[in-house]
Amino acid sequence: MPARELLSRYNDVDVVIIEGYKTEGFDNIVVARSGVDRLRGKSSLDLVDGHTLALACNEALARQAFDAGFATRAININDARAICDLIQDHLA
Repeated sequence: MPARELLSRYNDVDVVIIEGYKTEGFDNIVVARSGVDRLRGKSSLDLVDGHTLALACNEALARQAFDAGFATRAININDARAICDLIQDHLA
């Protein structure tokens, strides 16, 4: 089922957090524990696009993203407070 159709079923909610639907144009946070997405067998960095608010990852992948010229903010994958702050700031 397309994500927009699924979301149309929700009423009277402020926020819906979904996993997946990476190509449907929603603002997103790319979460990557390693540089390779095991399900797709491709670089996790190729999921970063114009809708990506941040890359939640380890320090090595953040360095790799910086070296590759990505302008996307990197957040430590284990820093739940920073991720929550990012979401709150984005929704404000």
